[in-house]
Amino acid sequence: MDCNVTDITLDGECEEAVEEIRNGGKYKCILLTLREGSSLHLDECCRAHEEIEATLSKLQRNKCHYILYYDDHSAEKGELVLVAWFPPEIRNDETDLYYRALMIVKYILKVEHLLIMNDGIVSAQHFRDSVRKTLACDTNKNIVRFPEANHPIDEEGLGCLYYKKMMEHKEKIAQIVGMTGKTATYGELLRDSVRLAINLRNRGVGRGDIVTLCSCDNDVVAIPTYATLFLGASVCAFDVWYGVNDYVNSLRQTTPKVLFLEPSVVDKVERALEIVGQKCELVVMGETNVHTAFSDLVQPVLGENEFRPVPVVSLLDDAYIFFTSGSTGVPKSLCHNHLTMQYQTFNFITTDFCWDLILHYSTPYWTLYPKYLGVATLMGTTRLIYRAFYENYWHFAKYKVTMLFLSVTEISTLCTYERPKDIDLRGMDIIIGGNVVTNDHLKKIEKIFYDCQIFLSYGMTEVPCGLMTFKPKSELDRKLKAKYPASVGVSLPGLSYKIVDPETEEILGPNQKGELRVKTPFPLTGYFQVQPSPLWDSHGWLKTGDLAYYTEDRCFYVVDRMKNMFKYKDYHIVPSVLERALESHPSVRKAAVIGMPDEEYGHLPLGVVTLKSTQESITGAILRDFVDERVDDYQRLRGGVKIIDQFPTTSTGKIRKWLLHDMIVKAS
Repeated sequence: MDCNVTDITLDGECEEAVEEIRNGGKYKCILLTLREGSSLHLDECCRAHEEIEATLSKLQRNKCHYILYYDDHSAEKGELVLVAWFPPEIRNDETDLYYRALMIVKYILKVEHLLIMNDGIVSAQHFRDSVRKTLACDTNKNIVRFPEANHPIDEEGLGCLYYKKMMEHKEKIAQIVGMTGKTATYGELLRDSVRLAINLRNRGVGRGDIVTLCSCDNDVVAIPTYATLFLGASVCAFDVWYGVNDYVNSLRQTTPKVLFLEPSVVDKVERALEIVGQKCELVVMGETNVHTAFSDLVQPVLGENEFRPVPVVSLLDDAYIFFTSGSTGVPKSLCHNHLTMQYQTFNFITTDFCWDLILHYSTPYWTLYPKYLGVATLMGTTRLIYRAFYENYWHFAKYKVTMLFLSVTEISTLCTYERPKDIDLRGMDIIIGGNVVTNDHLKKIEKIFYDCQIFLSYGMTEVPCGLMTFKPKSELDRKLKAKYPASVGVSLPGLSYKIVDPETEEILGPNQKGELRVKTPFPLTGYFQVQPSPLWDSHGWLKTGDLAYYTEDRCFYVVDRMKNMFKYKDYHIVPSVLERALESHPSVRKAAVIGMPDEEYGHLPLGVVTLKSTQESITGAILRDFVDERVDDYQRLRGGVKIIDQFPTTSTGKIRKWLLHDMIVKAS
């Protein structure tokens, strides 16, 4: 079926029926289906006086539906629930389409409550019970909600918004290159972005196309970002530290039309393109005799004074495509639309940090890059740019940085180098993210950065621009931060949270650990051209995979990752790779790899095994060396190998890794 999920609209008959049911009129429920041309079509109606059985009997085992249901069980008012009917018997392109369109449909229907049903044909009673369970879950007193903010969303999209703000701030300094002091104003960046946009437009770049960046931060890498958004195309980025196989995987998912890259990665990208059989124009941000030179695309061009950015067709169009790591360890591409990126950028601005001079060490590959680029562009403030964190650890102190973001690994590394005696960091706030920080670790950091305010934060690729932190100028937040120093803070506006027992799905209360799940007021598009069903629970909440809890004051603590993956330094460790290596040893029956918390490196990979025979004379050291000889340096089992009698498992025999982690940490 030819259906672009971001273009979905209601056809006339469907729109009329939705309005009727929303007003508590003549319909009890309506069945909706997707049609060619991206329309949502009215398939069947159940009138208010009729029983639901007749409508349910029309559901087919080989066809997906959306059901908009009016539940009038409450004497005060009825509630609308969107039920996504996904028969378990089918797993095909239609199911993928309906899953990918789900959050878009929920958004355009303006429905708060969602129920995903994939357990086969159901009775009317089971259907009603499931709907009411959904309503009960969404009103549970243990759900933490924060009021929605009224942000000034630009209906023309990010490109038009950035263009207007760059015009408004054109005389202001947009960026400073830290090592040289070279500056550029917003007017200069706008001029070059317009020239590049015209050259990209001449190459046919527009809506639906992907322009990819593969570079560390530098003085020109923001320009392709602006130019791509000016044309209504999507910005993607590859990690500059990728190997050839990683580039192959990323190219197979996203197929860029133009790829901007730094000279150091040209050879690897060329080989990857050859392997996947793709043709893509390479634009080198540096010296090149073979490919297009970036400098050639920002020369004066005819029509630059008349250029205006292209308004988006829909705010739900993909603005950015990021890569995240799934539970299998294979990075998946994840989309964020113009509405989501605007809402969350404005959301983070409301934290009210001093944005005068912003420093972070993220490349465009990380969601932090567009976050802080967006904040600076909207506020008309300055970014301090370093190619990499390891250029010169304390060099930034020569500038009056007001907001510094560091990963846990970066700030831990910085603390190992003696702080210069003559520097003054007063007025600088530091936000730490990317991993868990303990109370003891935080105290060590505060001793080094004694003249700064330290804020922990929490975010994830699936919800860009962050989810939680304390606000530096809020009197209440300052009191809460003093009371809960290792907390990642309170929510940004408009977001809702629940802590769930992942096995029973019970919603837990304060100070009870479980999986953190998130609900947003904006639609999360999900994976790019991949079914996003693993992202959501049956009520449409985003499953973070993180073990967390909140206090009576609604301050959150993220304890660890319930997902299998973890970070050593800034490397993602895929446990299944190391587990396979351990299980290839003839003495090992079963293996699990977990991350042991480490203040300096985030986590150390540790293997846990059961042996095939209790008579084995094998030791943990032998198994560690066995694996270390077979994996890359960053994957080595630096936490060692422990031999146990049996694993804690679920009823289906799967290892409960978070419980195993608790056992090992407590034993240590």
